[in-house]
Amino acid sequence: MKKMILFLCFLLVAVMFFVFRGVERYSSLETYGTIKSKKMRLTVTLTREEPGLAVESMTSGFDLGFFKRGTWVTVRPSSWVNHSGFFVYIDDDGRCWAHNGLDRTFIYERTSSGGKAWEVDNFPGEIPEYVREKLSSKM
Repeated sequence: MKKMILFLCFLLVAVMFFVFRGVERYSSLETYGTIKSKKMRLTVTLTREEPGLAVESMTSGFDLGFFKRGTWVTVRPSSWVNHSGFFVYIDDDGRCWAHNGLDRTFIYERTSSGGKAWEVDNFPGEIPEYVREKLSSKM
């Protein structure tokens, strides 16, 4: 009986892990702090100190929230300073869009080998509606 109860508890925890691991609490951040996307394996931190943006991407391993093991790549755009109106947005394709509130928009895209970075003027793809709206209000 004890083995059956333990097995059912383990099964419940496993189901909860797989159901809730892809659920995102939010996908944008407009204050200093950290935004995590477990689904896209990204962690973005905005700070007052320069550089004010850090994008961490897990390239291999796992992150259970309370326990993580793996390989991470961290990108910090040089001389990034956040100004009034800055924001970060993580889209469903694994891209992190960051705007410093003034004149720089940085895009980090996850790839199978890690990732690559873009400035918005050089980005060859479609800009998400959320980012377009935020940027149009700045210009």
